[in-house]
Amino acid sequence: MTDQIKPLEGIRVLDLSHVLAGPYMTLFLAQNGAEVIKIENPEGGEMARRLLVKTADGRSVDHVAAYLNRGKKGLGLNLRSDEGKAIFRELVKASDIVVENFTPKTMRKLGFGYEELKAINPRIIYTSLSGFGHDDIYPSPMMDRPAFNLIAQAMGGIMDITGEENGPPMATGVALGDLVAGVFALSGTLLALQHRDRTGLGQHVDISMYDCLASFSQRAVLRTFLTGDVPTRGRDSRENPLGTFKVKDGYVVMTLMGDPMWTRFCDLVGRPELKEDPGFHPDSARGARYDSSIRPLLEDWAKDKTRSEVVELFAAADLPAAPVQDAADILACPQLRSRRMIEEIDDPVRGRMVYTGNPIKLSNVEEYPASPAPAIGANTEALLSGLLGLSAEDISALRAARAI
Repeated sequence: MTDQIKPLEGIRVLDLSHVLAGPYMTLFLAQNGAEVIKIENPEGGEMARRLLVKTADGRSVDHVAAYLNRGKKGLGLNLRSDEGKAIFRELVKASDIVVENFTPKTMRKLGFGYEELKAINPRIIYTSLSGFGHDDIYPSPMMDRPAFNLIAQAMGGIMDITGEENGPPMATGVALGDLVAGVFALSGTLLALQHRDRTGLGQHVDISMYDCLASFSQRAVLRTFLTGDVPTRGRDSRENPLGTFKVKDGYVVMTLMGDPMWTRFCDLVGRPELKEDPGFHPDSARGARYDSSIRPLLEDWAKDKTRSEVVELFAAADLPAAPVQDAADILACPQLRSRRMIEEIDDPVRGRMVYTGNPIKLSNVEEYPASPAPAIGANTEALLSGLLGLSAEDISALRAARAI
């Protein structure tokens, strides 16, 4: 039996974040039951609303804001006005979590750093995502530098080991600096909630994009420390054979590890004589010869086979391989649809939309498609009257003052 209660029901989140890292993190909070209140400047909203894509029928859709803000409520609030600041302080009293991803000086100038919000509500969990972190837990000499995904990928070591072996450094095709920080922020916030359950106290969850990607570079860092050799671009390891190879309709990736896999591989590609060839033992020798020997062998074997045929043959031999998929492949993938990772919803503003689903699967919690992303301030009046008890006259006065 599944439970109708989601894990984070009863948790209220004030989401001040913009574009990607913060909104990606708060999307997971919303998907798992939290009441996430997306707070934006009433005049124009956050930057993601200006990232538009032209649809096949000529419409402009703010696709980034659309997928990141599903399941959230919209509150238009001018935090630079005195009236808006007063409203925000009252909301902090009634909330559990504040999420922001500005530079530290931005929130401090507004008067909404962690210490200020902690004084208002000692139970508040203040989750900040920034390029280099704040300085209230550990020193951060680079704290006030602006940073985006590309900066984090460059400094965190990701770009230096990504790309062709003799080519320039490359960023990954997804905004890894933002997305990884969002996942770490989610983890840190849930840890802080657990800690608050035990102590009654909130705390600052300080997430640095640079820290997160440096953590992802752990293997390269340790290998450099132990051997003195800095990993180069190309495949991240030559300890075993792995890589891409071309087939009839695209590319497939494969990897082998250990003699049993090598034996099955040689049988699969019709080269049994390679099983005992000393030039292909041990694994590291096979890894070193992937580009010169194994890839050409594979491409000759697979030149008349499709991606799906190659992958099925590998699977039948109990060997790991996968097609290199594009976004259209992902949309059509039966595996993802079976796991409810492709969701289609009708958005009253944007029309029919398709999103990737919640990758966190829980056995006792039933999943429902999230509601469409709200327009700027779509729930302002309901939130101010319902949470803060403001009258219609109060709300009209705030509108006149351009606070909401």
